[in-house]
Amino acid sequence: MIENAFFFASVLLNATLAFFTAAIAMEVVFLLFRIKQHRIRASLRLIPYFSMVIDRIFNEFSLFNWLNPLSCNSCTQKFLLQLFFPHVHMHLDESNLSLVTYLATFNPQHVSEFIFIAFGIITLLMVVRTLFQALYQSRTTRELINKGQPCTDQITHPQLALHLKNDHVSILLSNAIQIPMAANSGTILIPKKLTSVISQEELEAIIAHEYAHLQWKDPYTRLGIALISAVFWWVPTQWWTKKVKQDQEMACDNNALVYHHNTDSLASALLKVVKETKNVYPKTLCSFADKANDTLERFHAMIGIPLSRRTISLGFIGMGLGTLLLVICMI
Repeated sequence: MIENAFFFASVLLNATLAFFTAAIAMEVVFLLFRIKQHRIRASLRLIPYFSMVIDRIFNEFSLFNWLNPLSCNSCTQKFLLQLFFPHVHMHLDESNLSLVTYLATFNPQHVSEFIFIAFGIITLLMVVRTLFQALYQSRTTRELINKGQPCTDQITHPQLALHLKNDHVSILLSNAIQIPMAANSGTILIPKKLTSVISQEELEAIIAHEYAHLQWKDPYTRLGIALISAVFWWVPTQWWTKKVKQDQEMACDNNALVYHHNTDSLASALLKVVKETKNVYPKTLCSFADKANDTLERFHAMIGIPLSRRTISLGFIGMGLGTLLLVICMI
């Protein structure tokens, strides 16, 4: 791999294909089966991240080798060579060479070694940075918990109070935060000044939302996503990560309804949090309010009005690409 930069590029391209193929496949599943439950959608959206890891572990048996134009067994490679470079295709067949080996003859070995080392350094830096951010967030959260004050307001809903007690969830008030958040140590932090502007019903709706984050281990899920994205840093995963987080937030919004909190209370609580928020500090993995566009979509979902979109559904794009690739492989 070190001596051949094109073989190395083939491995990287495989991971990219694995991610985008799985992402498009999930959008097709959502479209065909009309999956509306956000917790199920959030869980299924994790598959593209795992597909990159699995593809890398079992790279020799990867199905994406059939699609990768740099792979020796790729039907896409054979199709493109026959279509655009028939003489090269004939030469490779006669010499029994792969395209990667053929391209390596035009690339000096020291260039490949430099590329491999540079890639390794960048990957290490990305992973270290992500771990450092996670450790910093964990330390900041512990400090907030240590300085927090117990919430004296009693939970009026018996089922919610029982679940919080059985799971040993602590509810603390803090002067150092502006947004309610789920800490990754079984603690829910509420801004102290927020309690003076929200009702008891709104407070319990916020607690039910954050409790769902703790139930489903969303902070750890987001940390895992961040680490995988750091290892596969060349794959643009940010847009998909936003979709995962949005589905998690909307799933936690629905959790408030389980405890008979109406959507009006949750929507008004979210509005008051946004109004009281000037900046998000400290940066957290799971907080009650996020960017403006995400908050707007949650508002629309709460009041039952779908947010209009002008973009073409990825489901239709996925079915079109799948049909095209099938035709290519058949040819």
